[in-house]
Amino acid sequence: MSEPFVYTNVEQYQLDTSNKYLLPELPESAFGPIYLKVQEYAVQLMCQLDPTHAEEYKTLPQKYHTQLEANPFKQAAREFFAGCFDPNSQMFKNVFKYCVGQVSVYLRFLYEQEIDKENLSKVEIKNPLFIVSMPRSGSTFAHHVMSSDPLATSIKMYEHFCPGSKTMSSEGRLNFGKRVIEPMLNDDINKRHKMDVEQYEEEICFKAMLGFSWVYSLCLPRLEQYREHLWNGNFKFVYDGLLEEFKMHLLDKRECPWYDTDVSKMEEKKKNFHLCLKAVSHFVEPMNFFNLVNATEGRILWIHREIIPELKSLIPGCIAIRGNFVGDIGMDDVKWTNECTIKIIWLCLKNGIAARDKWVSEDPQREKQIYDISFTALTKDPIGETKKIYKYFNMEYSEEFEENIKKLLKQKEQKDRKEDKEKDKKLFMFDEEEVKKQFMFYYERFEKYLPDYFK
Repeated sequence: MSEPFVYTNVEQYQLDTSNKYLLPELPESAFGPIYLKVQEYAVQLMCQLDPTHAEEYKTLPQKYHTQLEANPFKQAAREFFAGCFDPNSQMFKNVFKYCVGQVSVYLRFLYEQEIDKENLSKVEIKNPLFIVSMPRSGSTFAHHVMSSDPLATSIKMYEHFCPGSKTMSSEGRLNFGKRVIEPMLNDDINKRHKMDVEQYEEEICFKAMLGFSWVYSLCLPRLEQYREHLWNGNFKFVYDGLLEEFKMHLLDKRECPWYDTDVSKMEEKKKNFHLCLKAVSHFVEPMNFFNLVNATEGRILWIHREIIPELKSLIPGCIAIRGNFVGDIGMDDVKWTNECTIKIIWLCLKNGIAARDKWVSEDPQREKQIYDISFTALTKDPIGETKKIYKYFNMEYSEEFEENIKKLLKQKEQKDRKEDKEKDKKLFMFDEEEVKKQFMFYYERFEKYLPDYFK
């Protein structure tokens, strides 16, 4: 086994004391009782969704007291409550509800991990395909295309929210997923990113439930302390958890009835299966991501998109997805959303590229584990580009796979969104030429994959 990859972000997030939405954190003496109440409600939620394991669920807060008290999980929850001094306010109620969801997922995940420890230890995750990019850069499209491979297996949204199949029923897990996304659902978000608990989804959902809420760090002005913590802390336990979640997916007979920890019992063709994964948040903690790649001998599909169209898709998305936190402060400050989004994407690219370079410099053979592709090429000719990707990684490309892609493309024929794009224009408060200059480091490094940078 190779030595752990060690890397420190070259660019750190600095607490923005000029942020007019910056509010003080609750003192520990005030947060402690709230956190205990969150745990109590989390148990009630699990018991409601799965009464058959109610007695076991009631023991979990005490059983996993150490994990609940550990940083960064508890600290992340406390930072979400920044400024929430009035328990009767909508802001407090929204955060409380969100944290109840997180604690219930974390407790149940820890329990699933413990009770199925023996089987999980037998599962080997090898050669997964990690699709990475900045948000709104084609990773969801690529994920759906690559997941059409009969030899690929991908994780659905409800699995990320409720990993493990040894306790709660599939129906209970689906219902939990629906509860999580229900406050976010609106026509706007569904036009931009379909929210469906039975659709393949990225690891960002599971990571958010363990305190790594990158999406909300992007779009909630009040979370200044949390942003600093997210960027400058170490969420290794989340990445350790991801590996266990991948294993739980394979052991789930509803999703992977063909899988067996004894490979000899699997049908010959399925022995060549691979996990198809994707996330847009890995460059916040690139050290832990590349260590996950090392642990699994993973392959990386890195998608590149020009910064201006990316921002013009991302900024409206950040505004649309905040349904869980209606009534929070600064939600109508579009200028803040523009500035924060640009800052965070800049940090992601700076650190992601620097980490990649260090990772490859330690073993030049690792360069072969990365395939770079442009958003333009991928969306223009998904079948042709997929063939190139599979050839590069020496993966089996079948006629069945190609037929599946064709069916998918028919289903996903683009609807005309001219009217929506016209409405979105009022949300953009940045100088395009200045932003292009700011991100020239990215263009100069990946010019080949950014053909429309100056258009």
